[in-house]
Amino acid sequence: MDDLSNAHRGGRRKQGLLAEEETPYMPLWQTIMRYTLEVLGIIFLSTWAATRQRNSAFFWIIVVGILFCWRIFSVRDDPATMEQPCVQVPGIVRILLELSVHTFAFICFWDLLDSNFGLPTEISYIYAVAVAIYYCVTYERVMWVLKQ
Repeated sequence: MDDLSNAHRGGRRKQGLLAEEETPYMPLWQTIMRYTLEVLGIIFLSTWAATRQRNSAFFWIIVVGILFCWRIFSVRDDPATMEQPCVQVPGIVRILLELSVHTFAFICFWDLLDSNFGLPTEISYIYAVAVAIYYCVTYERVMWVLKQ
């Protein structure tokens, strides 16, 4: 079944490193991990924007702009997005965009824990470590995106 789903995405599974023209394979658990981190990031950004007392519309515009950029700017045939980009960008731009969004989500989560909930900010490091682990286990995808 993995071979069928991989063929559906246009990639070929191969032991070891990928040839330059091959689209990397992303197992289901990596896809689930990616979308879980994305949903958590959206929750952190949205909750942070909702808790701003002054200029809350400004903060909502920032969050919507970030989510718009996340969705629109992508790399062609990226197995993580599984669709063609609206605006194709170089791989380095996409990776920097992803890391920037996750970093901002971490900062928002940290700020929420500190100022709104009075909880230890160390909890926010769990999100940062999960993002770091995700990018380590999807090394082939990251290298492939950087080559695009």
